[in-house]
Amino acid sequence: MDYDLVIIGGGLAGSALAYYAARAGMKPLLLEQDCLGAGGATRASRGIVRVYDPDPVLMAWNQRGLAEWKQLAASEGLCFVPCGVLYLIAPSELAQVRQRMAMFPDWGRSVAVLEDAQLRQRFAWLAAQPALPASLDGAQSPPPLLGLYEAGSGYCEPRHAAQQLGMRARQSGATILEGAPVSAIEESGDGVRVTCSPAEFSAAYVVIAAGAASRGFLPAEPAEARGIALSTMRSQGQALNCCLIDSISGGYARPEGAGHIFHCGGEPLLPGATTTDLHQCNRRRLARAYAGEEHLIPVTLHLSEDLYTSDFRPLLPQAGIGRSRVLPFTGFSGRGAKYIPAAARELAGRLAYLTRPRP
Repeated sequence: MDYDLVIIGGGLAGSALAYYAARAGMKPLLLEQDCLGAGGATRASRGIVRVYDPDPVLMAWNQRGLAEWKQLAASEGLCFVPCGVLYLIAPSELAQVRQRMAMFPDWGRSVAVLEDAQLRQRFAWLAAQPALPASLDGAQSPPPLLGLYEAGSGYCEPRHAAQQLGMRARQSGATILEGAPVSAIEESGDGVRVTCSPAEFSAAYVVIAAGAASRGFLPAEPAEARGIALSTMRSQGQALNCCLIDSISGGYARPEGAGHIFHCGGEPLLPGATTTDLHQCNRRRLARAYAGEEHLIPVTLHLSEDLYTSDFRPLLPQAGIGRSRVLPFTGFSGRGAKYIPAAARELAGRLAYLTRPRP
């Protein structure tokens, strides 16, 4: 058998798995049809890393993921910027936030729930509260802002991280072949044969980590490819100084360094949408929270796609990997940068155990 493990896809997921598998003593081969970090969500994602999520399963992954990013930054020099993440919620979500703070006590002690006045005092770039027209009797004021602030969270650079993890994986004994599209996978006996014309490789296990392209290898998995449109904007107003997520509008933004350029998104990539349309939609998603939305100047548009599941949970091998030796490590629904390193570490540990020679 040529390898313990063949990984298909060199985005953040595949590169992280190659890194942890090699560090666990395995002999992994990573096959990428282009170059590491060049495609899909890894290329375009701006990698906001935070813990809170309405889904407690994803929140548990996020908590492990944040710890893993900090460890990788300390041990491998990977880019993680702890600029803080402000997550704006609706008042109706507050009870759920309090519940999550009790479920995840370490996280709960490290975050702050901030009401409107506290938010506006702390973040100068927040949108001004609109004034009420004097002529409208009984008019209701806009709902006050309510936010959850994670001071220790921030953002990573998925594309750079994929390349760096690939380099570290090579240094630990992994083989990484770029420009190597896979044409066929066939399970046979106690292994799997992978065809990368004209070469063939055999391995104990194959892991599909190809993002949206995973559908070609995992047609039975319940997920669909969806487009992602991210904008880069230049602000003529206040500079954004932390990551922002607005659960009401679905918009999000991430600062680019400490200047007046930041990346924002939230708008799905639909057929027929123009660059102008997408920039405008992404800008509107920030209007509730970001002051001076009308002064944002588009710089460039980033288009990509990822594999989405209906509940946004990833497609991972089940505990006690079964008979199939072709395993999914995909379906991160455009939001996996938070926890992919933690998930890759866990999967690599299980595969290392399964491929270890038995006495």
